Amino acid sequence: MKVKFKKLICYSLLSALAFTLYPSLSYCEENNQKILNVIQQEVKVNQAYIENIGYRLLNANRIDKRMNFVFNGKNIINATSSGLTREITLYKGIANILKTDDEFAGILAHEISHAVDSYNYNMISYFLTTKMAPRKYEYRCDLRAVDFMVKAGYDPLGMIVALNRVLDENRTWTILCTHPRGSLRLMKVYEYIYNKYPYFLVNSPYKNDPVYQNFLLTSRKQRMKLQEKIMEKNEALKDEQNENETL
Repeated sequence: MKVKFKKLICYSLLSALAFTLYPSLSYCEENNQKILNVIQQEVKVNQAYIENIGYRLLNANRIDKRMNFVFNGKNIINATSSGLTREITLYKGIANILKTDDEFAGILAHEISHAVDSYNYNMISYFLTTKMAPRKYEYRCDLRAVDFMVKAGYDPLGMIVALNRVLDENRTWTILCTHPRGSLRLMKVYEYIYNKYPYFLVNSPYKNDPVYQNFLLTSRKQRMKLQEKIMEKNEALKDEQNENETL
């Protein structure tokens, strides 16, 4: 009889404990579901956003090669292009850093450039091209991305701002890296814009952007060398023209 009474007390205590904890458990489950709904909605909104920019770049540049765009909710500061599936993935980590349509367009245009090259080579040639001269390949994709942006109506200085936000300045010996150092890529893009689309350097609203101004500050020496090189080239062309006129 005593044993049954003890069991009854234990069952009563367990029932009371379960009754007490149930609202908390129910609240946690409800709260987790709300968080999950927010995450899913965030992914859905970002997916639509990058698709809008990605397909605008493809259509404006008449790129007749199939590729698709995927937003990944992982907190990774990266964007990738698969040479096998031609799937361009933008991760949440980099999406949180980028601010404007132009910046997103710059990153997506670079990955589109990779995907275009994957169509231009067979799998073996593509692999050898990207692995044997990876830094040259990255430069080429950067510059082609500038053309893609301008053709689609985006400001190419947005790409400089985006790269300045996300690229590191790795001090590792360059030959060990698959990607060029951040400052080298930024300067290549700037030089390309300087020579091909100088209008944007004068009229772009990014002139007042603190991230772009930081680039101008940190690249001052390289830009001075660029201007000297262009002046020397112009002088040589002028001398050649004068010689031809004399003849």
